[in-house]
Amino acid sequence: MELLKSYFRSKKVRAMLFGLLVSFGGRLGLQLDNETVGLLLAPILVYIVGQGFADTGKTAALINASVEAKQTAASQVEDKR
Repeated sequence: MELLKSYFRSKKVRAMLFGLLVSFGGRLGLQLDNETVGLLLAPILVYIVGQGFADTGKTAALINASVEAKQTAASQVEDKR
């Protein structure tokens, strides 16, 4: 249940759900033509992809920081010997 809650806290998931709502708007009673749906979905898709790239950069930065911290700790241990 916590995993599901964490997904709904994600801005990307909320944007995706809004995109799905727009996509199926005709079935929900909205009077949207295909061009309007495309115009509404384009920025949503760009946002989701952009956030994915940003999250990848954050993960890489965390990994690099962890590696640097381990290397610093290892060199300090060697210096004490």
